[in-house]
Amino acid sequence: MFLLLLCYGLRRGELLGLRRQDLDFENDIIRIRQSLRYLNGKPSVGPLKTKTSRRDLPMLPVIKDALHCHLETTQAYNDDLVFHSSTGNPAYPNTIRKTFTRLALRAGLPPITIHEARHTAATLLAEAWSSPKEAQKILGHSSITTTLQIYTHSRLQREANALGAVMQGIL
Repeated sequence: MFLLLLCYGLRRGELLGLRRQDLDFENDIIRIRQSLRYLNGKPSVGPLKTKTSRRDLPMLPVIKDALHCHLETTQAYNDDLVFHSSTGNPAYPNTIRKTFTRLALRAGLPPITIHEARHTAATLLAEAWSSPKEAQKILGHSSITTTLQIYTHSRLQREANALGAVMQGIL
């Protein structure tokens, strides 16, 4: 679950709403088609945040392996969701948040929120030299401005690399 969160920057509802049928292992595609929210303590499947939130993402080999492993070791329930609680109910956001924080601390990382992991994914995409348009599509943003001004954070090393490239061009 957290690998998908950090790699693709999925929104929490998109992650929780992911169904087995959304995973195309033959064509290596993850389809984002619905969102799961909790209303008055009850899970509710609904539409995605925006029209551009509906997207197909490439299923990377490490993600494919992790999903295969997860699906082989978990039971399928009537709702066909990929992620469930230990009792078989749809995964609950508060439990996911607590687990995510606990794992980050155990790994020696600063605690960040699930939503901040989305910012991390956007920044990592920028550091991998993906185009802003590619990052926008992966994150499902309707506006590239959102991707660039809100989600993508500059890091000093990236700035130094960019300046080094400029200097090489000048010299």
